[in-house]
Amino acid sequence: MIFSGVCPILNLQGCKYPVWYGKENTIINNSKKTLSEYLKIINDNNRKIIENVKPDQQIWYNLFSSKAELFRIDFRPSIPFDIEPIERNSEILVSIPHLTPNYFVLCTP
Repeated sequence: MIFSGVCPILNLQGCKYPVWYGKENTIINNSKKTLSEYLKIINDNNRKIIENVKPDQQIWYNLFSSKAELFRIDFRPSIPFDIEPIERNSEILVSIPHLTPNYFVLCTP
């Protein structure tokens, strides 16, 4: 199972990042990871936040890798970084194989 952890960039109404409008496939491919990888990243992010943030630092989240990065509090990184926690704003897009009609039983009364 593959999914994409992408912040609200695919919501085209009120798009937060208009520079990515119409480039959804590129965004999905840049952020694609397995569910296990995503959950490990979220766990690592939480430990990084709890253990390493100093008062003069701020956490920014990479929208493609989903990883938390620490920056000076007065620094504003550019796209693909966002200040919103990745686990609260992610869209999980799942790709699964589809069953063909021969897997279904025809039920007639």
